[in-house]
Amino acid sequence: SGGGVGLSGITAGSTSNAGNGALTVSVNTSSAGSVNGSIAVNYFSAGAVNGVSNGLGTLAVGSQGYGVQGAIQTSGNVINQASPQVNNPVLNLGSVRVGAASPTGTVSVTNVATASPQAALNASIAPTSGPITASGSFNLLNPGATNASALQVGLSTATAGNFTGANAGQATIQFVSDASNVGNCAPNCQLNLAPQTVAVAGKVYAVAAGQTSTTTLDFGVVRVGDTVSARNIVVSNTAAVQGLNDTLRANVAIAAGAGPFGAPASVGGIAAQMSGNVAIGLDTGTAGFFNRSASVDFLSQNPDLADVSAGASATVALAAQINNLANGNFDFLSGLGTLTNSGGSYLLDLGTVTLGDMVATSLQFANSVAGPADLLSGMFDLMGADDFNLSGFNAISNLAAGQAIGGFNIDWFAAAVGMFSDTVVFNGVGTNASDPIGLAQTRQLTIVANVVSGGPAAVPEPGSLSLLLAAALAGLLTRRTVVARRSLPEPRA
Repeated sequence: SGGGVGLSGITAGSTSNAGNGALTVSVNTSSAGSVNGSIAVNYFSAGAVNGVSNGLGTLAVGSQGYGVQGAIQTSGNVINQASPQVNNPVLNLGSVRVGAASPTGTVSVTNVATASPQAALNASIAPTSGPITASGSFNLLNPGATNASALQVGLSTATAGNFTGANAGQATIQFVSDASNVGNCAPNCQLNLAPQTVAVAGKVYAVAAGQTSTTTLDFGVVRVGDTVSARNIVVSNTAAVQGLNDTLRANVAIAAGAGPFGAPASVGGIAAQMSGNVAIGLDTGTAGFFNRSASVDFLSQNPDLADVSAGASATVALAAQINNLANGNFDFLSGLGTLTNSGGSYLLDLGTVTLGDMVATSLQFANSVAGPADLLSGMFDLMGADDFNLSGFNAISNLAAGQAIGGFNIDWFAAAVGMFSDTVVFNGVGTNASDPIGLAQTRQLTIVANVVSGGPAAVPEPGSLSLLLAAALAGLLTRRTVVARRSLPEPRA
């Protein structure tokens, strides 16, 4: 295309110079390729010489075409863009408990080398979803290089939950291809690339909270040899139900030796807002009063972390009274005869008695057992006693261990020759505070005597004979009288 204002004032026989002006030719270089064209130059005869008009005006005197040829070429560098690769698109930060320090990790990114020249890589990271943190950036990561420290992610421990799998948090990495490392690219050195995401996984457990509503475990009064059901210490996990909870374990240790209360015991796997039982058994092999203190320790557990305390230990008082069984027993106190025993059967042998003798024997009845023991109560059945004169065989009540009652008397006049035998049966029960009905027991006392004649009898004086007959009659009437003839109802076995 033409430019400028043209040439003027060229006189006849002269050549134009700078004083006559200039004609300029320009070429459009907006696209590459060959240029082949022409420009027409038009000539005019001016109506003035040296600025002085001749009055003839301007006259066109022809034109001439001038060709324009050339080639337009482009120049510059083609730079390959950066190629980001996330080396750990899933970061599992492990398991923690609520309130613990936030676990962190770093994202590893490589600018994968392709073809030279290649742009460097810029990156920055920010959280997208879930209870996570994400921060950091880097610039001009050269092709083939890796950055594994600048982009950091973390897991918040403010809220419990299982943030794995589909529940994992997300962070987004923004990438920029930056050709500044190559140069001569301004103002178009940077190019935004597609963002990429990383998953941030982990678990946050809520700590269990243990307590027990049991302050005392009292087995009450039991007997030696009894089979006693275990008693339970009730423990509860009072922690609120959250997204992910520890379970509760309770361990029971008994101070100063377990004694009859069995070995240490425990219970585990108690979920939040649930309860469990620690069973404490009782060995009834030995009588005694037993008081122990049990410590209940609470642990918070999950399959991923070490156990931690689930609260202050609790103390539970353990108590039991193990009684010996009551043991009714006849004892010889004074008088004639010998008393022997086989099991629950007793034999009072008055021996050989001479006709006309007076016999006096005294016994006692005892609860012959070491304490603690059941109390002994009962009544004597005298239905089988009709030969001897018995007194004092009255009902007994609440005879404690080691206590005895005397005054069980046999007063008898041997008025006839022969073998004499009576049977007294004691029907009793052993009771305690836990069993007021009682455990039945029976004792049998057999009294025997052999009355013999004293040899040839002298003829008594008439007066003395009447006295002897009167005494014999009185004795006969007395032993035919039933003394304290009462029976107990059948006791509980």
